[in-house]
Amino acid sequence: MDDNKNKLIDLNTGIIDLSRKPANKAMSKIYVMRQKYSSILSASVKSAAEFIDLNIPQKTQIRIITTKSFNALSAIDLIARSSQIDEIYISVYAMNQASTDWLLSFFRDNAKTAGKIVLASFFQQTKRYQGWCENLIASKSDNLVVKFDRIHAKVFIAKTRDGRHFILEGSGNLSGNARIEQYIFENNEEVYNFHKKWMDDIT
Repeated sequence: MDDNKNKLIDLNTGIIDLSRKPANKAMSKIYVMRQKYSSILSASVKSAAEFIDLNIPQKTQIRIITTKSFNALSAIDLIARSSQIDEIYISVYAMNQASTDWLLSFFRDNAKTAGKIVLASFFQQTKRYQGWCENLIASKSDNLVVKFDRIHAKVFIAKTRDGRHFILEGSGNLSGNARIEQYIFENNEEVYNFHKKWMDDIT
């Protein structure tokens, strides 16, 4: 027990010490929500178009395992083709230059879409990823905010003009990869507001 006395989580008991605060004030809260679903669908897919059902009912969740290279930005593209997107929030651990270029181009071409991207602060400090981080920071876009924190969550949310609230959560970063990844896709205003709240708290 003594080895864990200065840790937020006691590894011996699994108890979370809520009296201790993480070093970063922005993420000093624990965010919790409960949601009952009327339907959960599952599938193994090869592309975003196979599971991004833009007519998905509220309180229905689609769970996916990808079997080929997949980039979550495909979801933005599919949604934008069907409706005006009013706002987009993205939390992701890492990106690459191609994804950065695509996002910056999207926000330039869609000036009415407000966006916020939260990335891992680690990538501000390592030379390997310095280029795309600098591009994001230097973008100076009026409709895009970029923040860095101790992020490992991969969450994408988008609110459309016609009142839909899309959420895509999963294991993949914003980069092409050949790994097997898992995702959850849904249209749910409560879950949307839950994720928007904690990302708004990162300033």
